[in-house]
Amino acid sequence: MADIVRGIVFENSAVITLARIRKNTGDNAQQSDISSITCNIYDISDTSAAQSTPSVTVSSVIYDTLQTDSRWTADSTGYNFAHEIPAWALWKGDTTYRIEYLFTPASGEAFYAAYEVSTIQIFSSSDSSS
Repeated sequence: MADIVRGIVFENSAVITLARIRKNTGDNAQQSDISSITCNIYDISDTSAAQSTPSVTVSSVIYDTLQTDSRWTADSTGYNFAHEIPAWALWKGDTTYRIEYLFTPASGEAFYAAYEVSTIQIFSSSDSSS
């Protein structure tokens, strides 16, 4: 099942995306199961091209064991994917961004995880949209 995780942050703020990534067998993915991950971030008012493409290193974002720290509130099972979206990627206030990850497994078909983050404008921000 595909769900889009949604959140709200202030503009120019980093966001950490979390997920429990599973292989097509249903088992939790480990680093060796994922060949690459790409990240594209779109302003949903103009999806003609990604506005930014932060780099993602599999060994830095995929955990071989499920993590259950206080950042994960979905359930007591935990997550095995955590990636920090840099503040510069969410620079404009009053905007909704779509964050799309494409996971390419070592074997099997590629798959996506998606998030939508709405930003609240900060009036004192030098990058403010107004």
